Amino acid sequence: CLHMLSAYQAEIVGSLRSLTQVTWTARDLLIATNDSIYTTNKALSQKAP
Repeated sequence: CLHMLSAYQAEIVGSLRSLTQVTWTARDLLIATNDSIYTTNKALSQKAP
């Protein structure tokens, strides 16, 4: 019974780890997107008379 529980726990920990990885990747993507939008807006506003 105890062995089953530890296997289950390991699965949960693994799932949490991959979820954390996805969250960090999404965050990096979001930051990169925000940066590019900011850069584009800056360039456009400088071009405007």
